[in-house]
Amino acid sequence: MGAIRFYPLCCLVLGLSLAQAASSFAYSYKNAESGADYVLVGTGVLRLNLTSVDGDEDLFRDGDEGLPPDFSNRSYLSLYGEGFLNKDLEFTLDAQYDQEDPDQEFTFLMELKKDRNYMILGDHKEDSFADTVFTLSDDKMRGLTLHGEKNIGDEKGFVGATGIAGAVRGASVTAEIRGDGTSGRYRLDEAPVIRGSERIRIEVRDRNNPTRVLSSTTQARGRDYTIDYERGELLFTRPVNESDFRGNPVVIVASYQYDAPGGLYQRSRYGARTKVRIGSLQVGTTYLADSVWDDGFTSGIIDDRNQIVGVDLSYNNNDRHLASIEIARSDTPGLDSSDEDIAFKAAFATTPLTDLSVRGNYWRVGKDFLTFGNDDLGTDSVNLGSGVETPFTFVSGSFDFDLDPNNAPSLGTDMEAYSLASSYLFGEHGEAVAGLRLSRDNIPDDDELPVNHQDTYFASVSSLDSEGNGYMVGTDFVAASGDGPGAVNDTLTSRLVGGGRYKVGQSSITGPVTLQGVYQYEQFDDNDVSDNSTMAHDLLTRIETLPLADFMVFAEAGYNILYRDSEDDFTEQSMIGVVGAEGEINRYVKLDGNVKYRLYDDLIADRRSREELSVFLRWQSRPLDTLRTALRVEYRDDQDLIGDASADKILLGGDIWWDISSDLLFHGSYEREWDNRETGSNSDETSIYDDILLRLDWKVTEDATVFAHYRLEYDELEIEPLDATRVRTTTEMLGVKYRFNQWFEAISAYRRKTVDDDIDNEKMKVYGELVCTINKYLSVSPGFEHSRYDDGSDEYEANVFYVNLIGKL
Repeated sequence: MGAIRFYPLCCLVLGLSLAQAASSFAYSYKNAESGADYVLVGTGVLRLNLTSVDGDEDLFRDGDEGLPPDFSNRSYLSLYGEGFLNKDLEFTLDAQYDQEDPDQEFTFLMELKKDRNYMILGDHKEDSFADTVFTLSDDKMRGLTLHGEKNIGDEKGFVGATGIAGAVRGASVTAEIRGDGTSGRYRLDEAPVIRGSERIRIEVRDRNNPTRVLSSTTQARGRDYTIDYERGELLFTRPVNESDFRGNPVVIVASYQYDAPGGLYQRSRYGARTKVRIGSLQVGTTYLADSVWDDGFTSGIIDDRNQIVGVDLSYNNNDRHLASIEIARSDTPGLDSSDEDIAFKAAFATTPLTDLSVRGNYWRVGKDFLTFGNDDLGTDSVNLGSGVETPFTFVSGSFDFDLDPNNAPSLGTDMEAYSLASSYLFGEHGEAVAGLRLSRDNIPDDDELPVNHQDTYFASVSSLDSEGNGYMVGTDFVAASGDGPGAVNDTLTSRLVGGGRYKVGQSSITGPVTLQGVYQYEQFDDNDVSDNSTMAHDLLTRIETLPLADFMVFAEAGYNILYRDSEDDFTEQSMIGVVGAEGEINRYVKLDGNVKYRLYDDLIADRRSREELSVFLRWQSRPLDTLRTALRVEYRDDQDLIGDASADKILLGGDIWWDISSDLLFHGSYEREWDNRETGSNSDETSIYDDILLRLDWKVTEDATVFAHYRLEYDELEIEPLDATRVRTTTEMLGVKYRFNQWFEAISAYRRKTVDDDIDNEKMKVYGELVCTINKYLSVSPGFEHSRYDDGSDEYEANVFYVNLIGKL
């Protein structure tokens, strides 16, 4: 039976571009006497509905729109402002609302700043208390920050205080995904992901000791990867290897926030920090609390809170002698505290001589210390930056290997660690480094749990110029041991590494020619398990040419051989070859690609055991000023020649942007992902995904505009001996605008989405409206919308009479 409902959408939507900021709708104000000088720009739609729904109202209210902003009749707001309210008070305003995007319906940020005093209200973009480790708050927070600061004493002295209070959105989680030799897509465990909350890094871990991180590289969104927040999928710009050339596994570590069931903002976050600096000495105190958001303010936020109290002290004498201490204690009021809730760190760095520097760190964090504020602390990935500043890096077509043994470790809870290192500079670019790092877990001691130790000693000599040319020779020893049931084995890993990179020649055809080579010897001794020790030799070479100023051609060859005590012989070897090119050929073409082949040999059985072939190509071109194209091709073939298993993956993607004329624009894209796994046991698996998108924007006349959109998605999964599952999703959209005169404009749009699978469903929407312009700031738009949905069991049909109030600045 039909129902009549009023749905007042009292919402504001934001989504502003710089182009809008420069439009005639921008509002600017200047007053020379007061010093006011600011600009406001934005547009918004407030929609009031009279709705008749026949069927499931929840499906109707939760239905997505999908139409682009220019042809959408939903409520939205986009507002931005900046400038000075007076000669002393600077402000920034940014508000966004979009009814279609449930992940980020409304965001708001206002900042007021006077000298070094400021107020932030709304959705914070930056972390709070970022100059601490144990009391850092790095979750996305909606709330208030107040900061006040005043100079005291000399020019460096000041006293300051910061307070925060607000709500934290979603839950935090960290996922680890093994690289598979392609750029993705890599799917996260939870979705949708809160926009901008993710922190992505790629780690290389020791094959003999998976808890030891050999290198960690932070990835930047847009440059290194893209993310589909709705689906929780990562796509990297370059393939992520399964392992490095030494056989160490490569892991994608993704820390992010997602909306847990039960609501968007489920936790409150509040705290305060004070700092005082006199001369070279600074003292700080911090309080940070977190609790479940509850209807009962006192019981939920105050009585049931988790809290951390911290004190920090730092000393800086002209950047030549530095020292810092931070101590914190966490607890839940009403529960007993213990030494397991205490965190402490200390660090120093000094330059007693011009060419000699010494640095050290001490770290001790109990196993039960609360980590609700700092996700890196909870995932044992805090990096204090105490490693070498200019590591020796082998720049590969598939990965960059940091081979210098003086790399910074990752720290976390349930850990005590000491580190001491010294560096001596010689010659023009030379540096000699030596140091040690000692660590253990089970903090504080629990007789029922094992204690694991890891001691590292390292030394290196290098001479590297600003372009990375030169040499490095280094060695490290990693001793692991444990006491008690379940402890790690008593092992020793010894490594010797040496390498160099030099320009060896130049010609008119090749341009500069650079040769790079690395040799590594690694011995792993297991003192608890007989015949478990190994010895490995690794050799990797690379030649680079620069035939064009911004275009490089390179080739690589690598060799690895492994000796096992259990066989008293060399048991396996692998060989790798890479040929590739990258850079800008001219202003019309950019290319990045390589072909890699890797072969594994079983020396005991005297046969090939596994082989890999991968192809990567990313092409961008602009053959005409009105035409741009992009192409991405990836292919990977992995054959297990002993187990009769194989895995093949193909990724294809292409885009074309064509300005057919100044009034007719076309965009087309195609993406295909094909994945086939043969196990040799009648359980083969094949998946196929195709995505085709076509869009046309046409300005037919000065007053008439048409847009058309077509998207076809096809998803197929077949796991033998089961029947294949197939899903076909089609989305069609069409929009028309016509301006009769400066006062009246008609807009109409149609959208239909059809899903064909075991349960077919169709969702359709069509609307028309007349925009009446009252003045340059305000318009009124009455309209009618019809929509329906049917999946065989749930359905609705809705008719909506609405009025949009449209404001512009």
